[in-house]
Amino acid sequence: MPEIDNSLRLNVADGEDDLDALVSETINTQQESVDVSGRALKKALEVEQLGISNASKLHQQGEQFNNMEHKLDSVETHISNSKSKMGVLDKLANRPFWMPVFGQNVADKSLPVQPNGKPIPTNPDGVPLWKPRNASLPPGTVLNNGLLDTSQSKVGDWATEEQRMQSAKMEQQINSNLTQLSGVLGNVKDIALGMNQTIKDHNAQLGVITDRVETGSANVERMNAKLKKQHGV
Repeated sequence: MPEIDNSLRLNVADGEDDLDALVSETINTQQESVDVSGRALKKALEVEQLGISNASKLHQQGEQFNNMEHKLDSVETHISNSKSKMGVLDKLANRPFWMPVFGQNVADKSLPVQPNGKPIPTNPDGVPLWKPRNASLPPGTVLNNGLLDTSQSKVGDWATEEQRMQSAKMEQQINSNLTQLSGVLGNVKDIALGMNQTIKDHNAQLGVITDRVETGSANVERMNAKLKKQHGV
């Protein structure tokens, strides 16, 4: 039986060492990917929760604006009633005491307070932006109910069974993290778009409120001036 050349034995040994090193490097790289994708997912979830919190605060701000408008409705009604009553006083002031006053007092035409009617900010699917989203899962969640797919292993048949399972598990975790990350980033985008629209609505609403307050203030000043004139002040 011919003897195996020692140099061939050395080449085979060197090749096995290279394969072992390659397997170790592959697994180490996968572990780094697991760590990086996990950190990215965790940070994205934090951003999503911050967006949900801010969207909720914007909604509360909108409710405050609505309440302000409701109160302005009441103030404007009182101003209108006061102007009508002052008109009656003007008639009394310009007629002899024995002459009857024709006309009638203007009835209270105050409008019932109605809800603003604006919907709660939602994403394009109609999901409220300030509630936790079902698509957001905690880091480390595996999407296939924990079933390990060994075909995802990134090491070859030369690796041990334990190494192949380890590689497949990490690859599965990487895919899970990236899938969740994609969903969370989509949620963050929807939240940002919703907040942007809400802020635009609030700015427009604030402009209307400002105009109404200025108009009401001007009406009150005119009525005060008229009262002073009637009383000779």
